[in-house]
Amino acid sequence: NQAFRYNDSVYAVQFHPEVTPEIFKRWQDSDWAMFDEPGSQDRETQNKIVAKHGRSQTEWLNNFLQELFVDGDRTRNE
Repeated sequence: NQAFRYNDSVYAVQFHPEVTPEIFKRWQDSDWAMFDEPGSQDRETQNKIVAKHGRSQTEWLNNFLQELFVDGDRTRNE
């Protein structure tokens, strides 16, 4: 499970939906990147995953924030 909700206004996620491909590349370029650790993905695999899912992740986050902070506020205040 990567995301949890409690009632209508408490959410928790165990991933970083705010990370753009640019931010992820900075993480890859950092001194603490762990490409050589057992079980870690190599950079090429990571890049393929980001290319495949980066756009849908950004869309999901934008929709989630819209619903939570804009549409949800409108609904609660009506």
